[in-house]
Amino acid sequence: ELFLKPRSGTGSHGARKVKTVDLPVLLGAGAAKWIVQEMCLPPEVTVDAYYDPSSGKSHAICRERIEIKAGVSTKARLFVDEELMHSSLGIARALDLAGTFCFQVMRNSSGWVVTDVNPRPGAATAMCAVTGNDFFAATFARSWGEDAQRFFRPFNSEQFVTRQYGEFLMGPPA
Repeated sequence: ELFLKPRSGTGSHGARKVKTVDLPVLLGAGAAKWIVQEMCLPPEVTVDAYYDPSSGKSHAICRERIEIKAGVSTKARLFVDEELMHSSLGIARALDLAGTFCFQVMRNSSGWVVTDVNPRPGAATAMCAVTGNDFFAATFARSWGEDAQRFFRPFNSEQFVTRQYGEFLMGPPA
């Protein structure tokens, strides 16, 4: 089995497992529109990262997706992994990314492999803010020429974060 996903996809729309023998028929003449990857093993981890090329400062927090609803993490384990932190710096420099971005990794037989890169914060990047690491605020501060480092605290432990949603009345009061 292999993993097939659209080259310019959003969320996981169109992504699926396929058998190698079925690839020629599935791809047809539109092979350039698809990415074919080997199957990876859990856990699925998103790395929330920040890089400021002018100062060379970077920050990264790993977020293991424990529970997902509608494609967004609702429960996550936050942790630090030196290898993934180093990868975040390499990705930022290679793709000329500045500010906040995120990327997903999973494992194969050789270790961590990048499965997706987003040149923006992720839908669950805000989960890091409860640890004192606000990637969104840092990006705005950087764009306004302010000190972005004030939005980051040392993070050397493992933490679990859950999200809860509220209800909002969108019309006149009843």
